[in-house]
Amino acid sequence: MENLRKDSEGRYEVKLPWMQDKNLPEYREIAERRLERTTTKLKLERKYDAYDMVFEEWLKEDIIEQVPLEELSKSGCYLPHRGIFKENSTTKVRPVFDASNKKKGFPLLYDCLEKGPNTLELIPSLLVRFRVKRIGVISDIRRAFLQISIAEEDWDYLRFLWWKDSESKEFQVFRHLRIVFGVTCSPFIHGAVIQQHLENMCREHKEIAEKLLRLFYVDNCVKSLDTERETHHFIEVSTQLMANAKFELRGFQ
Repeated sequence: MENLRKDSEGRYEVKLPWMQDKNLPEYREIAERRLERTTTKLKLERKYDAYDMVFEEWLKEDIIEQVPLEELSKSGCYLPHRGIFKENSTTKVRPVFDASNKKKGFPLLYDCLEKGPNTLELIPSLLVRFRVKRIGVISDIRRAFLQISIAEEDWDYLRFLWWKDSESKEFQVFRHLRIVFGVTCSPFIHGAVIQQHLENMCREHKEIAEKLLRLFYVDNCVKSLDTERETHHFIEVSTQLMANAKFELRGFQ
């Protein structure tokens, strides 16, 4: 991924990796029908408020924005979504978006974007290296995908619908300003951004940056070291290096 730039907040900004022209239908009707079904399920399971709160937080943090009325006529694409709930996870509620809507004679957003290489083949060597030394260290990046900004020209291809309030039947149109959980290219973008960030690290921390390049599987980092001193140094420096790109390494254990 070439010529990555940072936005005003210090986050990397990327364009979606299009393979073909953006000749997509809006898929709004499908998004509306799916939202009706999702909402019925959320209310039956008494999870609507928790799901709604995620979007409220995203709005406050500029992860999403409401599409201005004067821009609704612009071409774009609507993504249906549903909630994944995990009580024992650090992310208890996660909206997952679907880029595989299909309309006869038209492409899917899923098919228009580069998917990147299959990263599953990295797992065996990662686990082998993790078992080599005495002390194991595991961490992950907090809300990893949401720390990478999307270029403005692609925002409208990542629209979605949500309600004005819990009792309303009025749709509001939002769009993502960061990469999206559920879109096929997101893991590829995330990995490419981390790789370029670490490859560009200053010489002072080059050694640990080069180690980190081989330690990530998506947003998970695993490493083994020989001594407690090495471990503390690795945690301190790697946390600092990743924070320079708004990636928060957390949960070291």
